[in-house]
Amino acid sequence: MKPLLSALLFAGYVFAAQPALADPAPTIVPPTGWTAKPFTMDMQKAHMLGMWLSPTAHDGFSETVNLMTEASSLSFADYLAASRSAVLASLAKSIAVDADEPCTPGTTAHRFEYVATFGPRNYQIVQLARMSGGAAYIATYTRLPDSPADPDALASLKSLCSDATSTIKS
Repeated sequence: MKPLLSALLFAGYVFAAQPALADPAPTIVPPTGWTAKPFTMDMQKAHMLGMWLSPTAHDGFSETVNLMTEASSLSFADYLAASRSAVLASLAKSIAVDADEPCTPGTTAHRFEYVATFGPRNYQIVQLARMSGGAAYIATYTRLPDSPADPDALASLKSLCSDATSTIKS
């Protein structure tokens, strides 16, 4: 199974419903003032749990925050290694931040930050991933590289950790 950490980071599509996971799913708090945007796209292994658009567009692009999940039998370390390889093989020349994030006691998330290229444009990507109940949960914030980061969008990603210990800067 090839992780979709990188493949779904930008568009913010909602995927066909998947079977419910046994454990409660981690969630995120949507950014203040952003609009939920339901889209549907069939995928075999991934499910979009939510996607939100910023209230303003920059150069014709609305920033997005999304949360997706993917069932995985891989260990978290193996999932991250496969995701890292997928990002470098198809989206980015390098990963600027590749670091663990402290979450609630006994839980670790992992942060990736990189510039991805889709068609003629580059996009600044910040992702936070964690495992729970045999599934990976990936929160992604996408913006244009020359646009300042939205503090509410970064706080939304932090909320995947369920506490204030994440080191993502607002």
